[in-house]
Amino acid sequence: MQAEELQVQSKEIQAQNEELQVQSEEIQMQNEELQTQSEELHEAYETLRESEERFRTMANTIPQLAWISYPDGSRYWYNERWYSYTGTTPEQMERWGWQSVHDPIFDMEFPLRGADGIFRPFLTRMLPVKDATGNIIQWFGTNTDVTDRKRAEQVLIESEASRRVAEAIETERQRFFDILETLPAMICLLTSDYRIAFANCSYREHFGVSSGPYCYESRFGITNQCEFCESYKVLETGKPNNWQFNSPDGRVIETYDLPFTDFDGSPMILKMDIDITEHKLAQDALRKSEEQFHALAEAMPQIVWITRTDGWNIYFNHQWVGVYRPYTGGKLWPWLEQAFSPQ
Repeated sequence: MQAEELQVQSKEIQAQNEELQVQSEEIQMQNEELQTQSEELHEAYETLRESEERFRTMANTIPQLAWISYPDGSRYWYNERWYSYTGTTPEQMERWGWQSVHDPIFDMEFPLRGADGIFRPFLTRMLPVKDATGNIIQWFGTNTDVTDRKRAEQVLIESEASRRVAEAIETERQRFFDILETLPAMICLLTSDYRIAFANCSYREHFGVSSGPYCYESRFGITNQCEFCESYKVLETGKPNNWQFNSPDGRVIETYDLPFTDFDGSPMILKMDIDITEHKLAQDALRKSEEQFHALAEAMPQIVWITRTDGWNIYFNHQWVGVYRPYTGGKLWPWLEQAFSPQ
């Protein structure tokens, strides 16, 4: 019996050993799994720590005061700019500490959606309700529709912006006119229908007007556009045009018309007139003098020639050509040496 009992006990012990072996292997697997999870948790922790560090670095470099609150409105984190601006400490700002640096009565604007699905701006005002000891026990708030006020503010902003743009345009326009005012040419700025928008000092001195009347009225006292006027070409081609005309008083005027765009985008004509009467008279006198000289030189029996100071020939009369035909070009002195050579 004892041998049989020992055999049974041996089998039981062997079964227990096998069960312990299985349990040991399971524990080993669990340990390995826990080790893997621990490593993953550590890696996740490091990733979370690095993410929080990046967040704090970013939050502390932005110019705004930043904070994070719980769902009930109490706050548990502030960036460094908050503490720097308010002069507080983390302990002072814990939970509801932010109320100590807030005005008890404050306003803010944000949009609210109406039954029609449209968001409109509302001014929200919050007032604290306190108990006898001064502690805030609740808040009373109101929301005021400020749509019309916001629209009026926008109109005012746009109007102010338009006014500033108009002032800047007028300043540049006046600066440009000041430059034209000092030029000796008769200068005027014409609209597309030939109304004078600006006339400089020389123009006013000559015609006695500054602005308002039409070009043809101020210049010639007529009621219709001049038939000989070519200023319209600038508006048609967009290119400068230079032309001359004789005024009713006998003066010769050279005109330079330039395309010009006004500061508001309107097409205009920048007209510059120069009185070249004296210049034309001098040219005519010179031409007549040269004609008289040539007529006299050709009628003389003597040989006549003209050279420049450097010796180059510029004129021979027909007597010279008849005698010294080969010598009618280039410098005179070498030809004279050949023409009058002893040979």
